[in-house]
Amino acid sequence: MTLPYCKNFAERAVAVGVQTVMVTDVMQRFSDNFNTFVLDLESMNLEIAVVTSAVDVSGHETNIRVLQGTTVMTISLTQYSPWAMCKKRAFDIVVSLIALLVSAIVSVPVAIAIKLTDGGPIFICRPVWAAVARRSR
Repeated sequence: MTLPYCKNFAERAVAVGVQTVMVTDVMQRFSDNFNTFVLDLESMNLEIAVVTSAVDVSGHETNIRVLQGTTVMTISLTQYSPWAMCKKRAFDIVVSLIALLVSAIVSVPVAIAIKLTDGGPIFICRPVWAAVARRSR
């Protein structure tokens, strides 16, 4: 039986005798709407089955075990190895340095042009308004 999703879905499911509700990736998981939906179903003692797509669990570590007669499936992201973390950190540092150099190519000539044309400071330091208010009293 297929019931369209609506605000009072849990009550309607109980009224027609549903015992298990299967969610097939239509709602965005880990959202407030999904959490509210699950709480509504649990409050009505309905069983929830969530079907994941292959994209959701590809590349993840999947464990299935039985705890006190209940089958539990755990899906977790694999963590970076120490070598992969070092490579990632080195990549981040190199890209950041390149970005600083590229921005310096633009900002240094602009700063020099400001100094030559205006004669004033490149960076303007203004007093904090709270300090100005204290001095004026």
